[in-house]
Amino acid sequence: MGFFQKEETVFEKKDILLGELNYDSPTGTCYDNVLTFSFPVKKNRVLRVEVKSDKTIDAVIARPDASAAFQALGIKESVLGPVDTKDNTEMGILIGLIPGDRATVSLRAWTDSR
Repeated sequence: MGFFQKEETVFEKKDILLGELNYDSPTGTCYDNVLTFSFPVKKNRVLRVEVKSDKTIDAVIARPDASAAFQALGIKESVLGPVDTKDNTEMGILIGLIPGDRATVSLRAWTDSR
C-alpha cells in the first residue's frame, strides 16, 4: 500500500450464523443457507472482502446488476478480490452453504484507490 493510499472499511459483520433453521426463509428450504449483504462503495476504487468461517462456504462479490464480480467456492479463510468498483456506488456479498449445514462467518469489505 502506498504512502497516500487509505484503506476504507465499507462493511463489517462478525459472527453471522449461516444455515440456521428458519421456517419463513425466502430460500424455500427452511434454512437461512444463503445470505446477502449490500453496502455503499465509491466509484473507481478497488474492493476486497475478507471471509473467515468455521466451515467451508461459498462466497460471491456481486455488482448491482446481480452479476458476479468475484466468486470463491469451498473456502474457510480467504480474501476475495481485488474487484474494480468502476461506476458502481453499491455492491454486495453473497454467502451460502448446503441446506442443513451450519457455519459462523465473519466478513470485512474494504476499498482503496487503484
